[in-house]
Amino acid sequence: MTAHPSLAQALDELVQAAAEATDDRWTLAALARAVTELEGAAGASLGGTEHDQLVVLQRRLGRVHGQLLCASTTMDPAIVLSHLRALRAPAPEPASGPVAPLPRKPRVGEPA
Repeated sequence: MTAHPSLAQALDELVQAAAEATDDRWTLAALARAVTELEGAAGASLGGTEHDQLVVLQRRLGRVHGQLLCASTTMDPAIVLSHLRALRAPAPEPASGPVAPLPRKPRVGEPA
């Protein structure tokens, strides 16, 4: 049995977006969330993604893409499309203006 065509199309678009993704923190976080959720849906988790590089996440997405296409799944394509939107979203602008330094904790024996 194969996946519903709209799910297959959504997965294909997500894989294409991941292949074109830039290697930045925002993109890695979005791709890691997608990989984690899709692996969970496929029952094929490879564990945490916190230390995975872009190429590793892309490979994991390709792996789970194939598993979901070959499986009899009722996964809602809207879930995949939400990950696609997150992956394609522009990274937030960094805060502008001066940044206040974090308060320093007093050292042992130093007055507070």
